[in-house]
Amino acid sequence: MVRTLIKNTGGPSFKLGRKRVFFPEHVITFIRTDKQPPNWATFHVPLRWNKFDLRDYLWNLYGVDSVNVRSWLKQKPVSRKGSGAGSYYRPLPDKYMTAELTTPFVWPEPPSDLEPWSNQLWETREEIREQQETMQTERSRGNLPYPSKQPMDAQRRFLRDEAEALLKGEKKWEGHLELDSKWDYLVKDAKAAKAAREAEEKAKKGARKAEAKAAKEKSTR
Repeated sequence: MVRTLIKNTGGPSFKLGRKRVFFPEHVITFIRTDKQPPNWATFHVPLRWNKFDLRDYLWNLYGVDSVNVRSWLKQKPVSRKGSGAGSYYRPLPDKYMTAELTTPFVWPEPPSDLEPWSNQLWETREEIREQQETMQTERSRGNLPYPSKQPMDAQRRFLRDEAEALLKGEKKWEGHLELDSKWDYLVKDAKAAKAAREAEEKAKKGARKAEAKAAKEKSTR
């Protein structure tokens, strides 16, 4: 297809380079920019690349002719080495290039359903990553995160409701896990102690009722 396109167009409008590259490890990313005209294309390219490399790359691999190429560097913020406690340094910048194409390219409409690409999993991972970065930043500033002061999520809210229901007696605690046999005597002793406490409380309650009844009868005489 590329050879047919090159044959029909009669070759590029520029002089091709003669650089020979074997087994390249370059990663070139075509970036979607909806606010750009269709005859401009933006790419994320390696730092060592120049404008001629991108122009030859587009022609040799895709048969796309470009008449103008612009490049710029996007600096990264200052970071710290290691786990955030090392020395400060600035990472290498990202390099971008915008090529003016002779044939416009229009991006297709993005899919409305992103579930085949595990979009929910990606959003969850991004949310967890942002939370971890925020916690790390606060710790570096000396602000320790207290769970009691954090916004209550769905899991903590569920545990709170379950604990309140247990304390009010609306639910009964039931363990679904089978314990090791060596814990049987501990469970037996705990149940026996609980039964003894309940019997003692019942006896005390009965004694108090009997005393109150006797005092009431004595006062009526």
